[in-house]
Amino acid sequence: MKIGLIGTIAAIALIALYFIMRCKEPMEKSSDSEKSTNSTSDKLPKDNPYGALRHMALSVTSDALQLKLRNGDQVYGVITDMDMGRATVTLVAFQTGDASLYFSTGGGFLGNGSKPMVKDAAEKLVTEAQNYLVKAEKVQSTDVLPAKGIVVFYLKTNEGIYKLSEDMGNLEKGTSDIQSMFNRANDVITQIRLNSPN
Repeated sequence: MKIGLIGTIAAIALIALYFIMRCKEPMEKSSDSEKSTNSTSDKLPKDNPYGALRHMALSVTSDALQLKLRNGDQVYGVITDMDMGRATVTLVAFQTGDASLYFSTGGGFLGNGSKPMVKDAAEKLVTEAQNYLVKAEKVQSTDVLPAKGIVVFYLKTNEGIYKLSEDMGNLEKGTSDIQSMFNRANDVITQIRLNSPN
C-alpha cells in the first residue's frame, strides 16, 4: 500500500512537470541513437542558460559550499537528470539544503534552499544518496543527457562524481533498487513547486 501511494505521488509530480514542460517553448530533440552521444550544449538555443547552470552544479566543490566533510567519499550533492520526452529536467540538491530545478527548454526554479521545507527535503535526498554510493560508477564526464525514459543520478563527493541510472518505468512502478532515492528527489521537486510563486 505504501509503495502504491509513493508511486502515485511520484507519478503526479512527474505529470505536473510534463505540463510545465509543455508550456515552455519546444526544442528539437535528437533521435534515440543521437541522445547517447550529444552533450548538453547540442540542440539548445544560444540564450538558454540550462547548460551553464547544469555545468555549474556539477562543477561546484564542497569548499565553495563551505562544507566540512567527514571523509572524501561523503556525498555532498545530487544532480538528477530526468528525460521527460520533449526536454530534460535537472534537479540539483546539496548538503547545504540549496536546491534548484532546471528545464532544458529554459527556465526553472533557482535558489530554493532558503525555504525550510525545500532545505529539509534537499538535505534528506543528499543523506539518502550516501546509501547508494557503493552501487554507483565513478565517471569522468557528465556532459551526456539521459536517453529516452532514463533517470540519471550524479552523486558528488570530494573523490569524484558517481553515476546511477534507472529506467523511469521501474521508478514509476516502485520496483527500482534505487526507489527511495528517487522518492526523495520527488519530495524535493514537490517542495520546490509548493514553495515557489506561480
